[in-house]
Amino acid sequence: PLLFPWNTGLQLILVDIKQDNVFINWQDRNGKIIVDKVQLGNLEDAAHIPPGCDMVGKQAGNWMWRSPEAHARGPVNKPSDVFSFALVVSPTFGIS
Repeated sequence: PLLFPWNTGLQLILVDIKQDNVFINWQDRNGKIIVDKVQLGNLEDAAHIPPGCDMVGKQAGNWMWRSPEAHARGPVNKPSDVFSFALVVSPTFGIS
């Protein structure tokens, strides 16, 4: 299962999604990698954002994985975290 604030009902944005903050439990079964659990960590920069609200005016998170709206100090919210997560994991799937 994927354990992220976006699918747990928590009203959080992490703002610091980067490779070091993605934790993966996996096993090697007959030469195949089986992923059991993926979780985001390092919540010290997380922010509670009520529904319908955004964080505005801050370049939040690691510049390398930051969403376009965060670079522009625009409204940052859950879709911004999803964008950052996609940037982090895309090389895993051969997308560059």
